[in-house]
Amino acid sequence: MDGRHRGILRAAWSEVSAHEHLTPVRGADHPVFPAAETGALTFVSPLALFLLLAIPIIIIFYILRARYERIEVSSTLLWRNVIRDTEGKPTWRPPIRNILLLLQLLIAAVIAIAVARPAALGTAATHHVLILDASTSMQATDTVPTRFAEATRRVIEHIQAAPEGDSFSVLRAGATVELIESGQDRQQVIGGVSSLKPGVASSAVRSAMQIAGSLARERAGFRTIVTLFSDGAHEEQPGLEPGIEEFRHVAIGTATNNVAVVALQVRRIFDGSQRFQGFARVTNFGGELVHVPLRSMADGVPLESIAVRIGPRSSHDYVISLSPTVRLFEVILDAPDSLPLDNYAQAVVASEDLDVTVVSTSPPFVERGLGAIPNLRVSYIRPQQYRSEVVGAVTVFDGFLPRSRDVLPSGSILVMNPPVGTFAGFEIAEVTQPQQIVRFNARSDLLQSLDLAGVFLPRMVRVKPPAGTSPVVESRDQTLVWQGFDEGRKLIVLAFDPRQPEIGQRLAFPLLLSNALNWLAPNSGSQTMAPGQVYNIQPARTAVDVVVRDPTGKTYLFPVNAASRGRAIPFAETQTVGRYAIVQRSATATLSQIWFTVNAGDEVQSDIRPRQLPGATASQGALRLVDGVTWEFWPYLVVAALLLLVTEWFVYARR
Repeated sequence: MDGRHRGILRAAWSEVSAHEHLTPVRGADHPVFPAAETGALTFVSPLALFLLLAIPIIIIFYILRARYERIEVSSTLLWRNVIRDTEGKPTWRPPIRNILLLLQLLIAAVIAIAVARPAALGTAATHHVLILDASTSMQATDTVPTRFAEATRRVIEHIQAAPEGDSFSVLRAGATVELIESGQDRQQVIGGVSSLKPGVASSAVRSAMQIAGSLARERAGFRTIVTLFSDGAHEEQPGLEPGIEEFRHVAIGTATNNVAVVALQVRRIFDGSQRFQGFARVTNFGGELVHVPLRSMADGVPLESIAVRIGPRSSHDYVISLSPTVRLFEVILDAPDSLPLDNYAQAVVASEDLDVTVVSTSPPFVERGLGAIPNLRVSYIRPQQYRSEVVGAVTVFDGFLPRSRDVLPSGSILVMNPPVGTFAGFEIAEVTQPQQIVRFNARSDLLQSLDLAGVFLPRMVRVKPPAGTSPVVESRDQTLVWQGFDEGRKLIVLAFDPRQPEIGQRLAFPLLLSNALNWLAPNSGSQTMAPGQVYNIQPARTAVDVVVRDPTGKTYLFPVNAASRGRAIPFAETQTVGRYAIVQRSATATLSQIWFTVNAGDEVQSDIRPRQLPGATASQGALRLVDGVTWEFWPYLVVAALLLLVTEWFVYARR
């Protein structure tokens, strides 16, 4: 630059502060600070530099301080007036060279800088929490070989591309969340990821985020970034947990076309023929009209083969009559879609008679209702004959309840028209106003093929049952039907007398009674389940153990002893699609063998459309600065300040 233009570029008023511009110099997708920032100095608490104002204050004190020269005189009598005139009048002179002044200035400067926390910036170590979705939809084959395999490959690439010094935690989100590997050993983490397999249940993504937050808080020295590798087929969207700085989603999959059997049931036809009816719901989750070949089978024998026409994002209900002896009903879709797993479903039909004991003051009415239900062995006793040892798998209390909970049966219980008072832990009060049904739980098994809307009941009671039950049918003010569990046993309470014409003379009561007994049966409820659901097994009175065999042949043994007798056994290992066998054994023989099935079709998981979840980032500012700090100097400055204070005290004491 020549002399004419010299001075056009003026000197900068101040340097750019490093701590105010950390975010702009970082790449949007780079987890660490760039190399140019490594070794830069900054202050974590720059406002503390205002403490340097103590330096001029100390100097002013030295300037304003009055100074006297010590002279020996014979008497102070003549000097008193002179001293009185000069007291409180400081002399304005520059401070002379003083070692105490120098030490005090150094102490003030060192303390101010230490409080401002000088630090060196470097590469910020990152803790990568990688969540791998292992739900049913991740078995779709639109990416070769499956979405889960593609997600596994991307997780491994992510680990290999991360900078040195980063830490990794891998979570598998299936029906439950598993911590697969955690640490800085990349080969060990990659080995754990490579061995993972997908599941057939919904993924617990929200639980995975909560665990990720816990892992983040355990590694306070790292900045935690959570990355979810998933197709986004979740009922719940994950939220940002405390301790997590950033959430990212890597979308897996491309296809949207899928047809699935999302529901399958076998139910009794109440026409006196003792026949069954098979019901299947087939849903087209794609955006185009499809013609799907459908085949049905009963006990392995083909029934019919038809072509089903289903519109985009619509369903088709398939119904077929089955024989009274059917034990297994199957539906197969011959559709070349992206998720073959949900093109097949099966349902078993209970083959054993249900042992029911009715304790009633007026059994003829209940006897007529139970007579229309097949596969029952019913015995009737009067209330005064009741003992918990003589009842069957299901006990029906009609107009009666024992006083004490200690004498309740260990099996399932159906309570109808309970007496007013306090019985067996139930608080029962009379309701004088007529009630009309206005609300009901349409998902309850009790209301299958049943419509009670608008039914009017002149008489009922108010019941406060145990805490494990929930309302199924309600009026505006009262609950008419309760359903749930009481100390492990199934319980249904009908808070009205079914002999009332509004109920007893309609088809509603036989259907309600049949549905109730189907649910109360010790090992039924639903013979067809979704993956990951819990199946409650009610042991027989004489059983010593229960054996469950899953579709792969693996067995689970549950001993039955005096402490557990009468309580349901929860079986939660239902992550495999297929048929499960439950065998109850006594000390000498096999008591019973029943089956239940697990099908993959699901309204959420069978909708395999990839969804991009929005990312999330924690608040900016000081958090980003502290994350980039690799070394702080203030501890050394504190030690230096203490040494200066000791030196200053020593110098002052020697004067």
